[in-house]
Amino acid sequence: MTNAEIAAQLTEALEAAATEVAGAPTALVSVEVTVLTPGAGGTPIVHLTRKTRTLAFMRAEYLGASGAKVAIASSVHKVLGG
Repeated sequence: MTNAEIAAQLTEALEAAATEVAGAPTALVSVEVTVLTPGAGGTPIVHLTRKTRTLAFMRAEYLGASGAKVAIASSVHKVLGG
């Protein structure tokens, strides 16, 4: 799996989770991805860091098959409605 594919999976997971926790559509404001080690397929795990009325702050980890942390990401999402 390429670094770009890992970044894309993390970004998609962050966007989906932000929309879910906001209970309304969101727009991605910013995202930062750090690839720690080359990795094969894995699983993104997403957590809400903080939520205000208009913004959702998220973080994610991409864990490889062995459970090792392959990449980390953080993002900010604007809540569009709700």
